Amino acid sequence: MTAEVDDPAGGTGFLGYFVRRNNSSVSLNGVKVISGGQDYTGTAVGVTGGGAGVDFAATAHLTAASGNYPGCSAIFQQRQMYAGTLEMPLGLFGSRPGLFSNFDFSDVNADDDAYDFELDAEKVSAIRHIIPMRAGVLVFNQVGVWYLYGRGNTGLNGNTAQAEIQGTVGATFAKPVYVESYVLYVTDTANELHMMVYDDYAKAYQSRNISMLSNHLFGAEYDITSLTYTSTPFKTVAVTQSNGRLILLTIDSNNDVFAACPQWTKGKFEYGCKVTESGRNRLYVAVRRIINGNVVLFFERMHTREFATLEEAFFVDAGLSTDRTYPAATLTPSSLTGSVTFSASAAVFASGDVGKIIRCGTGKATITTFNSSTEVVATWTRDLADVEPEST
Repeated sequence: MTAEVDDPAGGTGFLGYFVRRNNSSVSLNGVKVISGGQDYTGTAVGVTGGGAGVDFAATAHLTAASGNYPGCSAIFQQRQMYAGTLEMPLGLFGSRPGLFSNFDFSDVNADDDAYDFELDAEKVSAIRHIIPMRAGVLVFNQVGVWYLYGRGNTGLNGNTAQAEIQGTVGATFAKPVYVESYVLYVTDTANELHMMVYDDYAKAYQSRNISMLSNHLFGAEYDITSLTYTSTPFKTVAVTQSNGRLILLTIDSNNDVFAACPQWTKGKFEYGCKVTESGRNRLYVAVRRIINGNVVLFFERMHTREFATLEEAFFVDAGLSTDRTYPAATLTPSSLTGSVTFSASAAVFASGDVGKIIRCGTGKATITTFNSSTEVVATWTRDLADVEPEST
């Protein structure tokens, strides 16, 4: 099956599918237009062709179109879902199961057909997010949250779709995040955090304001730009704000614990994301800094704050670590506690070193006596327990 687009003006972006009746020799029923593209000069949408099954050719003449690109998407029950186009701001589109690019439908509506429908809302506001849940999807726009599911404990399809409003506090464009079995989102005012919690008694989701006790950190002048949840090693939500601040939230909804801690840097936090590395959720942040008078955008990784020795606690902004350069020798201690003699493999000591400190692994020693350029006596002020290899 082939398609030819009549396009003398150089249009782009058309995406559509030919619709054929199941088990029929009729050539085509029509064309399902997913995106009409832009800058086409045709005046009608039509199909011509012949033959049986899929052995035919067709030509689609497209009108100039815009506003058909979706604003959000998700995968739910093996279907690719789209929503929030300019032409259908409250519309949702679902592909056939397991066929993410197939939006065909039959004459008699079947459960595995593609579907499209619109939310029954009092106000027209484009859908901003589709968040899959256990048996349905949460649909967010500026004025509210809906729960879309299949009636009768069945899968979501064109025959069973049911949408019920769950709250009248809408969402901003910052993408919601999962926090365990809950969904955390930024309200349409861009300065409050709400959590969608399922109530078994009401059989509905309820919107809960978790930023109320920290409203001094979430003022009207501080728009929230992104949310990032990292479950390991600590269960925290990183919140970036328009003033360049980062707020770390600790959330334990089972014990009603919602704690917020502001973080500042010599620069501005702009956005956050999560990358899983070595079994850990690592937080990466986009930070805008001024380096030598130039504005530079860095992508930086937050430390796990897990370390075996004190010397590994290197928590600074834009820091740089180098290999050991002094002393240029290998030091060997004679004991792990009390008085200790350090022997050097090269002449590195001088009489002026008395009173200086030698750090070795977890130990710390103060030089008390200069014996030679290769030997000094010191006293451990913190006993030596572990020595990390220099290569680490």
